[in-house]
Amino acid sequence: METYRHLTPEEISVMEQADCMAVDWNDVMVKSPFEPHHYRLARFSGCVRLGTTGQLSQSRFGATPSGIYNAHIHNCTIGDNVRIVSVHDCIANYDIGDDVLLCNVDSMTCSGDTSFGNGVIVNVLDETGARATPIFENISAQIAYIYAFYRHDQELIGRLKDIIDRYVSGRHSRRGFVGKGAVICDTASISDVAICADACIHNAGSLTNGTICQKAVVRNGVIARDFIFQTDSVVENSALLDHVFVGQGSHVADGFSATHSLIFANCELLKGEAVSLFAGPHTVSRHKSTLLIGGYFSFFDAGSATNESNSHYRLGHIHYGIAQRGCKSGAGTCIMWPARFGQHSIVTGNHFKHPDTVLFSFSYVNSDARGRTIVRPARVLSNAGLISDLCGWPESDRRCADFPRLDCVNYDMFSPYYIGSLFTGLNELVGYENNRDAYSALNITIPDDDMAEGRKIYAFFIDYLVGQKIIMRFLDTDIDVSRPLGPQLFPVDINRDDAVRWIDVAGLIAPRKCLYDRVVNPVKTGEIADVDGLCSALWGLHADYAIYQSCFLRARFVDCFMVEPDLLEPQMFRAIIDRWSESLAFLTSNRMRDCLKEFSGDFRIVYGIDGDTEADFRAVRGTPDTNPVVRSINEHYLSKHAQYVAAVEKFNRLYSDL
Repeated sequence: METYRHLTPEEISVMEQADCMAVDWNDVMVKSPFEPHHYRLARFSGCVRLGTTGQLSQSRFGATPSGIYNAHIHNCTIGDNVRIVSVHDCIANYDIGDDVLLCNVDSMTCSGDTSFGNGVIVNVLDETGARATPIFENISAQIAYIYAFYRHDQELIGRLKDIIDRYVSGRHSRRGFVGKGAVICDTASISDVAICADACIHNAGSLTNGTICQKAVVRNGVIARDFIFQTDSVVENSALLDHVFVGQGSHVADGFSATHSLIFANCELLKGEAVSLFAGPHTVSRHKSTLLIGGYFSFFDAGSATNESNSHYRLGHIHYGIAQRGCKSGAGTCIMWPARFGQHSIVTGNHFKHPDTVLFSFSYVNSDARGRTIVRPARVLSNAGLISDLCGWPESDRRCADFPRLDCVNYDMFSPYYIGSLFTGLNELVGYENNRDAYSALNITIPDDDMAEGRKIYAFFIDYLVGQKIIMRFLDTDIDVSRPLGPQLFPVDINRDDAVRWIDVAGLIAPRKCLYDRVVNPVKTGEIADVDGLCSALWGLHADYAIYQSCFLRARFVDCFMVEPDLLEPQMFRAIIDRWSESLAFLTSNRMRDCLKEFSGDFRIVYGIDGDTEADFRAVRGTPDTNPVVRSINEHYLSKHAQYVAAVEKFNRLYSDL
């Protein structure tokens, strides 16, 4: 319990001599010890509480005296060791924590009952609000995904709305607050903004109705309204945001403009524009001419001048599109929504006929002179940059370990979700070749010469991925040769249909049925009744990924190797790992061939402008032997081949009599 006292007549005299004044000095109470010499040109009105004075060590000028200098304080509580300097209008209705620096601010006010951006409705995807989603401090990509996309289940949405409304009601207040250690400098107006501990606001423009969470940074001309900036986020350099959530570790800067958008963990959005964007984890856009409008993305990289249209001038801006995990767009790509693109597709050209390529993941998607969308299935699997992307995403996770993570992000390089899409692509290519008319509704064309190649690459990659996971299980399992091999590798059983269908919930990868059993249905029954319970259920599902992955491998085993896992004999296992070694060699060869294109004559034409072309090329680009990407592919092959050798050696030790 804080103990305050009235000022003594001597303290009031000292402050008045320093040009301080109060509407009523009886309304100003202080904590002891109190040093009145730390106040100059301070004006007080309403109920004011002042903390102890001392040294503020976090000032950009080093240790400086705390206190209030040239500021009007109205109806506020000021913590210990706070320094407030040059407030041109006033600070009103705020509780300011200890060790805060507030310098050169026009005004900071709380105008009345507010929830500081919690509960703001964001018209994500459909600009007309058909998938409108409320934001709040602890919203995750997964909660937003369910709320936005599961509108077919009105009972679920109603329950979620009740859960969120209860959370938002707990954030209502008639007083703003600034957390301990926050820094607020050189900023114009701040209105109805909650500023959490260790947040930094420097040289911002106008901030209205929002929350800036711990260690978030807002600086250099930012204008934001109806927003939440989560922990470790950075919003800077004239970003313009309206009805926007910015997730943990995300960076929005350099004039980027966003309206009614959700931006989740580790996104990087620079220079361009977004409207009704659902940016799942690791969405990237770095170009001034890029417009992301009405799209759902995750692990997405937008090329320069990527442009999307969401209106056919009939019923308004109601259209949106979906690019599954890992897609990229090339420079100048233009898409007329609605459209869907399968995971890890590289999309270039103009697409105005609403293509749906979701059945063919890892594809090159282009357009021809007749406006058709041309799909080359599986070709991205041979792209040298794929492994670099998959390895790079975990390294670019900027979320600080000091705070609980909101978004569940699965970085498994080749999860059951990936493997399932390969099976789908392989099966669909067989059907496509025999019954092309059935696929006309997809508005895509697959050239004949890409049919067989796509099937081959899908098949090899399935062998590689499933075989690698089986080898790892074999190496990690203590094998009892007196027992059947299969049940030891796959000890957990689950209904096949439950294990086979996996979904990517904005970064969380799980069996669809498990999402319903552990999250959706408990919300509907009331078993999950608050935000903490909802987050806990999602993170529990994420934590059990390895168990479900084992179930998936068991369920898919017969599809790959034409034998039930419980009937797997040692000789069959040896054939499987030999087949895996062949697929490893094939895929490495394809990837290496793709790399070596960068050393061909076509890529040398800009070298040696006034001298030796070959020497200049080698000096700048190097050789295949020294190139880091080529070397990483070789190292990847050698490390995987070493696993194969280790598995063979273990097999020979265990089954020496075979």
